[in-house]
Amino acid sequence: MIDIALADRSIKKAANYTQQNINVMDEKGMIIASSDSERVGSFHEIAYNIMSGDRELIEVSKSDGFQGGRSGINMALIYKKQKLGVVGVSGEPEEIRSMALLIKMALETMLEYEMQSKMNYQKQSLRTRFVDGLLYQEEPDAEGELSAVSEQLGIISTLLRIPILIYFENQTDAEKLLEQLRKKNLLRLQDICAVTRNNSIIIFKSFREQEDVFGQYKLLLLEPLEALAEFFREAGVSCRFFIGSFQREYRYYGKSFSHCGWLRKYCRDSGDICSK
Repeated sequence: MIDIALADRSIKKAANYTQQNINVMDEKGMIIASSDSERVGSFHEIAYNIMSGDRELIEVSKSDGFQGGRSGINMALIYKKQKLGVVGVSGEPEEIRSMALLIKMALETMLEYEMQSKMNYQKQSLRTRFVDGLLYQEEPDAEGELSAVSEQLGIISTLLRIPILIYFENQTDAEKLLEQLRKKNLLRLQDICAVTRNNSIIIFKSFREQEDVFGQYKLLLLEPLEALAEFFREAGVSCRFFIGSFQREYRYYGKSFSHCGWLRKYCRDSGDICSK
């Protein structure tokens, strides 16, 4: 389904470059946006035929008797191989074909950008709720709800992970730093990361199934910890790392996170890294 506001914005932008009338129709063949405002709300038979049939393009000369149709080119708007609507450009097909195809391409590009932005926002919101559940719920995943959410996010719930709490000595923008860590590929795809309520960063570091985690966990952690420490040094950020206990089940992640907090409070080691 095409957002009406998006369709209207697209029409207004395209109208700056052509005198031809442009319409956008929804999946039911109704005109939802048009450079001719009087046509909004009208039924467009050609658009309906495109949405309900196999054709993705229909050219019309002298209207050919279609209801709501005029001379022009009508083309399906495609997103991920699915028809979301139809864009129609008025005029004699031979004269407007190149321009009509450019308008279709521009609208599909805008549509893809808007849809992707919306999906990213929804996914980020879902991820935030997921991490909050892991860290702060009294009985996380008691009914399997976090496992269901993690599946939507592409997170493998059964991987062994160990929490690394990064505590900043001074006020800093933790969200920005976490985003930079992602961009620099300092985190694995299956690492679960978030900014905590006290502006620290928590990373549940994931391990591959074939890695001998229990026998060599200090060695396996050495490289990522050194890379993280170097990143923060170069950024001029003073911080300490607190390493919690291994977990494989979501219901224990909160306790492991609390363990990191306990270490931050009571660890007497003056070094940058403190573990159990």
